Amino acid sequence: MSEVAETPGLQPIETREDFLNCLSTIDRSNVETIIDGFRQVLTGQKTTAEIHAVGGMVTQEGTQNDIDVAVNLQLGNRVSTEGSILTQAERRYVVYREIINSFPREILERFELEEKPPYINQEYQSDSILASDGTFVLKPKDKTAKPIEVVCSLEDNFSKGMRKSVLLDTIKIEEENNV
Repeated sequence: MSEVAETPGLQPIETREDFLNCLSTIDRSNVETIIDGFRQVLTGQKTTAEIHAVGGMVTQEGTQNDIDVAVNLQLGNRVSTEGSILTQAERRYVVYREIINSFPREILERFELEEKPPYINQEYQSDSILASDGTFVLKPKDKTAKPIEVVCSLEDNFSKGMRKSVLLDTIKIEEENNV
C-alpha cells in the first residue's frame, strides 16, 4: 500500500472542532444540516450510528473538491448477510437511500441528490471485491458550497481507527430494559 505525501505545511485534522473550523461558513452549516438529518431519521428509527469526516478534508491531502462523510450504521439483522459482498452492499445501499430520502423536507430542499451505487473492482471481476460501497452526493443548491459525499460505511474501520477519520457525531440508541 503506497502512502500519499501530506501537503506541506498542513497537518491532518484531529478533532470535530478543528474539522468544522477549517470549513467555510456555508460548508459548516451544510455538514451540520446533514448530521441533523441523520440524527432525526435514525433516532426515529431507533438506529445507532457514527458519523465521521473522512478523506482529503481530514488528511489534508490533495485538492478538496468535496466533503466526505462516512456514516457507519449499526443495522443488526435488518439487512441480510446472505449472497455476495456486492449483493450485501446493494441491500445496505437501499437502507441508506431510504434514510436520506426520509430527511425532513427543509433539509432535502437545500440539496440535489446524486446516487452512486456500489460496484465491483473491474480489475478483479469478482463480486467479492468492491471498488465502492456506494455513496450519495448531496450537492448544495447554493453553488458556492462544496458537495457532501455520504459514504455508505459498511465496516467500522473508522470507529476502530483503522482509517483516518474525525468523529462528528454518535447517534446512540439505548435499549429499553423492561423490568
